[in-house]
Amino acid sequence: MGLAPEIPHASLYVWTPVPGGHTSSDFAAAVMNQVGVIVTPGLGFGPSGDGHFRISLTTPDDRLEEGLDRLVRVRV
Repeated sequence: MGLAPEIPHASLYVWTPVPGGHTSSDFAAAVMNQVGVIVTPGLGFGPSGDGHFRISLTTPDDRLEEGLDRLVRVRV
């Protein structure tokens, strides 16, 4: 997908710019509708969060890997 996340040093989340110039809300909806994965749109954290989405790292590793495998199949 060409994502460029900022690698956290100590966090429960990974923040990533939304690909393709979409809004964070549009991208989060596309991810949910296309592959059944929930990501948090950055707009929910204020206007400066738009253009980014958040991935939670609080799930078991196997579920996180499955979600990432699905995420690469999103077409935006």
